[in-house]
Amino acid sequence: MAEKRPNNYFDDIPTSHRQIKVFMIIVLAYIFDQMDNMVLGYVAPSVMRSFGIGMQEFAPAQSLYFFGMMLGGIVAGVISDKFGRRKAFMLGCFTFSTATILTGMTDNIYTFTLWRVITGFAVLGTGAISFTYLAETISSQDRSKWSGIVVGVGHISIPFIGFIAMEVVPMGPEAWRWLFYQGVIGYIPLVLAYFFMKESPRWLIANGRQAEAEAVVEAYTGVPVDLTAVAEQYRKTVAQKLTVAQTFKKIFDDKKYLYRTLVLFCVAAGQNIPSFVFLGWNTTLLQQIGISQADSLLISTVGALGIPLGVIASGYVGPLGGRKISIGVQILLVGALISAYMNVGTNDAHDPLLPLPVRLHVLRHVPQPVHVGVLFHRDPQYRHGRRHRRRPLHRGHFPADRSLPLRRLVLLRCVRLYRGPVYLRRPGHPAAGLAYR
Repeated sequence: MAEKRPNNYFDDIPTSHRQIKVFMIIVLAYIFDQMDNMVLGYVAPSVMRSFGIGMQEFAPAQSLYFFGMMLGGIVAGVISDKFGRRKAFMLGCFTFSTATILTGMTDNIYTFTLWRVITGFAVLGTGAISFTYLAETISSQDRSKWSGIVVGVGHISIPFIGFIAMEVVPMGPEAWRWLFYQGVIGYIPLVLAYFFMKESPRWLIANGRQAEAEAVVEAYTGVPVDLTAVAEQYRKTVAQKLTVAQTFKKIFDDKKYLYRTLVLFCVAAGQNIPSFVFLGWNTTLLQQIGISQADSLLISTVGALGIPLGVIASGYVGPLGGRKISIGVQILLVGALISAYMNVGTNDAHDPLLPLPVRLHVLRHVPQPVHVGVLFHRDPQYRHGRRHRRRPLHRGHFPADRSLPLRRLVLLRCVRLYRGPVYLRRPGHPAAGLAYR
């Protein structure tokens, strides 16, 4: 039997094939999660015609869905902390899949809205749990890489469900229901998780189950580890841990933190409001002004292609002039594109309406990962890929060619789970040797 080595969970251990298989389960869940999240925007006009209602009666179904998402994001953390990441993940997959299927079986707007609220609750809850599990079962060196893979692949599902809607919705007045029946595929990651996914070792340590945590790390990596030091450090941390109220008080008592938090909140709100208005109502509004069902679906679907493009483009736009400048320029350009899109006439819909939504979404998603860099200014010291190495964040810290490290950094979009920039640099690069593997 190999001797156990003291280690900090998965740090400095190469990512194994077993871990990659588990991450693929998370990728699948995120894909199906996003498909259920965005499907209503494509079928809303058909649902209204089927139920014989107008936009005013249908609007609460859209609004309350996001209320469910808000609750799901809050409650999911409580559930996963109490019952474990694995069980919470499987419960989320079961809930959003079942609720999506039942949404397609409804015959009135009230039960339709109820199931959409439950779907929203499970969609955001499952997404939060997925990224928590991912962050807790991989080394800090590879965390950003796999977060980027999950986010990038997951967003491809948004235009994908749009292309399906283009083929399915025109088939008949009730064909929209089949787009909700696709929720059955969400059971796939549920079944795979049951057989192949193990509990998070960090959660096991938090619950005093050190032997099981060590067994999970060894099962995933093949490396026997001793987590005694980690367990002792956790017990010390718990004794000094701030409550939620104390954490918020600390943020708002410091004017520097308060100012930056409010600025980022305004930027995020300015991004998300027009984005979700577009995704949720674009197809409906286009049909209201006389554009055909087929053309409105085409315009919305092509526009959604800008979402993954924007996430990728952020890695190249971010280094141009600094993060704050790129965010400011993006906000101005998005505002101009929104104004142009709203004022395009309907007679020439095909030419201007097709590229404008793409440009809107590309620019709307460019700065979100770049916000990571702005957030790090809240703490003059931040954690690198290798633990216990801390350096100040300032302009001179980055090499002359900053596109390479930032290109890796910007694929995240899950700022709250990120533990610090992981610079994957090539040999010979001016900053080679800093967390390079």
